[in-house]
Amino acid sequence: MTLHKPSLHLRYSQDFELDIESSAQISYDGAAAPDWLSRIKCIIRHPTGRFLYEADRICFARSDIERFSTELRNIRNGSSDQARLATPGEMFSFLLHLQNRQLKATIAVREFQPENELTILTAGFTVDYDLFINRLYDDVFAFARDLKDAELPG
Repeated sequence: MTLHKPSLHLRYSQDFELDIESSAQISYDGAAAPDWLSRIKCIIRHPTGRFLYEADRICFARSDIERFSTELRNIRNGSSDQARLATPGEMFSFLLHLQNRQLKATIAVREFQPENELTILTAGFTVDYDLFINRLYDDVFAFARDLKDAELPG
């Protein structure tokens, strides 16, 4: 068993950082592809400081990462205008949307608070096309490949 933990680091913008590190595999004994528990760290900078979001047990299916990779490739090829990486129930999502020759990135976080209101954070940015489509596509493709090949304690 390998100790390699597949990870994705988006550090292409001065406005935000997003790190996703797989921490454990959820196996279904061959009945379905495994899901992955991941650690997420997201820093969103603003004029007076920053927001920090950290979560230790966010679930992604490998197919979510692979779909995001395909959607990035489709933007690159001109056959689509958006790519989304989201957890089931969209408690966390990262969206890239190409509109009028500008690429926008949106990060949305929703957290359930027992006996309180839902906590919601949404931030949007204009981002560099080359970094967020070309480089990110390569990084997400490698992340999906690493998830497929990894053996993690479950």
